[in-house]
Amino acid sequence: MKYSISLILLLSIVSCVEPEKLEELSDGELHGSGKDNLVSEVSNGGIGIKNFTQLNMTYSKLTDVPTYDADVVSTFNAVRSQLPTSNDASSASGFHQLSATRLAFTYCEKYIDKNYTKEYASLNSSQRVQKLVDSFLDLNNENQDHNSFKAEVEKILMNKGLKDDDSEVGLVSGTTTDTAGNKKLLNLGCTAILSSSYVTLI
Repeated sequence: MKYSISLILLLSIVSCVEPEKLEELSDGELHGSGKDNLVSEVSNGGIGIKNFTQLNMTYSKLTDVPTYDADVVSTFNAVRSQLPTSNDASSASGFHQLSATRLAFTYCEKYIDKNYTKEYASLNSSQRVQKLVDSFLDLNNENQDHNSFKAEVEKILMNKGLKDDDSEVGLVSGTTTDTAGNKKLLNLGCTAILSSSYVTLI
C-alpha cells in the first residue's frame, strides 16, 4: 500500500490539465466567490487553481457525496486553512496539494463505499480503471498524456509499486473476492484522479 500512496502524490503533481467534466457544474458551484477574476484569467489563456470552496464543491459534485456529510465536514474544516484561498496558480504550494489529496480521499472513501457493490464488484481490474476514470474525467484515448495518466491509475488498482520491475506488491489483482482490499485500492485510484491537476486546476 505504501507504494500506491507514493504514486498518488506523484500523479497529483505531474498530471496534465484538461478537466472537461467540470464544465457541467453551474457557475455558482464552479466559480464561487472569485467568479469575475477566474473567468477573466481563464479567458486570457491562463491557468488557475481551484480555491477551497471550489475544490469542496467540485469533489461533492463529481462523487455525489454531499458537502454536509459528517466526515467530509470534519476533514474540510481540518484542511480548509491549508487549501488555496485564491485562483492564482503562482500561489500554489505542496501543502495545498497534500490538503486537496486529503479532502479527495474522504470524498472517495464515501463514493467507493456507496458504489462498490453495484458499480465495481463484478468488474476486473481493467474495467475498474475505465469505470473509475470515466466517472470523473473525459479523457481522449488518442492523447498520450491521457493514456499515461490512465496507466498510472491502473498501476494503483493492480497494486503495482514504484519498483524497477513494476511487479505487483500484493493485495488485489483481477476480480478477487477481497472486498476490503479492492475498496482500498479503488479509493486510492479515485483519490489520485480527484487530487490530480485534471481536477484541481481550472
